[in-house]
Amino acid sequence: SGGRPLPEHTRQARRLPSSGTAPTAAMPDENVTEGLSGSKDGEAARQKMQIKSFTAWVNLHLKQAGMAVENLKTDFGDGIKLLRLVEIISEEELGKYNQNPVSKFQKVENLNIPLKYNQNP
Repeated sequence: SGGRPLPEHTRQARRLPSSGTAPTAAMPDENVTEGLSGSKDGEAARQKMQIKSFTAWVNLHLKQAGMAVENLKTDFGDGIKLLRLVEIISEEELGKYNQNPVSKFQKVENLNIPLKYNQNP
């Protein structure tokens, strides 16, 4: 990348201790690498990380509408936040929707709007 050169202390190569081995802190923890190799705990940790990352991405966009999600499983339930997310990403209005859905039918109507939009290229 262009711009200013790095400060001297960041350009210096790290030296190994006199024993010739890397410092212990630089060695990966066996439990961490084991967990990421496909165990149930590793899979759960990976899924949790994906959910956290996707939630942050969603909130980055919903922030433009003054909205946020905390729980992906429940916060899209009435369709409003999903609809607004699709509008923000697509930069298109998706039309009228139930702004205060009460019934299950109204919520499903709201959820169908962005789903139908995504089916039409």
